Amino acid sequence: AKPLRSEGIAERARSQNEKAKEVAARAQHDRGAAVEALQRSLADEMERAAQKRDCALNDISAKAGQHCQAVQTKVGLCRQQQADSVTEQQRSLQDDLETASRKRDTTIADRSMKAASHCSKVKAKVQERREQAASVAAEQLNNLVGSIKKAAEKRDTLLADKRAKAAQRCRAIQAKVGMSNENQAADAIAEQSEQTADTPNKDTLQPSRIVLRSVRAGRHNQRVAENIQRRRQGAQCASASGPRAAPGAKTADA
Repeated sequence: AKPLRSEGIAERARSQNEKAKEVAARAQHDRGAAVEALQRSLADEMERAAQKRDCALNDISAKAGQHCQAVQTKVGLCRQQQADSVTEQQRSLQDDLETASRKRDTTIADRSMKAASHCSKVKAKVQERREQAASVAAEQLNNLVGSIKKAAEKRDTLLADKRAKAAQRCRAIQAKVGMSNENQAADAIAEQSEQTADTPNKDTLQPSRIVLRSVRAGRHNQRVAENIQRRRQGAQCASASGPRAAPGAKTADA
């Protein structure tokens, strides 16, 4: 009974193994079919995507070509417009330059005429001022000459008065000098007599003192005479140089 039971178990196990193998084979077959179907579907999708991409690229290329052509056309138009604008600007600038040149020439001519007229007026005024200045200078010179002559006459009169006064003063000084000498001599004699009466022991000194005072008086008189002589010489020099000073003053003022 045990062997039969073991054989039944083995038979069931083999049967189960075969069923499992069939299930595995069937599952593998289904999986391969699904992979093939998936591959076919993927290939179809890729082909459609490539066709779609090609169509899109063709459309984009066509649009890009149209856009480039339109841009080139616009660029040509812009360049033509720029060239026309530059030509027009050059023509307008040339016209403006010619107008400005003509206006400048006219302005320069007007200014030259005005400048010439102004220069003529200025020269006339300068000549008139020079003539007026010359006449005024001549009048001032004549007045100055008259003033110098009057001053010279007045100076001569003053010098004559001063000479007369100096002569009178010299005579007075000479008279005073004579009186001073006489008074000094009298004082010396009186002093000598007094000293002789008071101090009989000093009789030997009196002659020397009298001589010393006489010498001093002589020197004083000599200095006074020299001062008088110098004043006379100065007055004579002033009177001699008086008439010559007028032409010199006239020349300096002129």
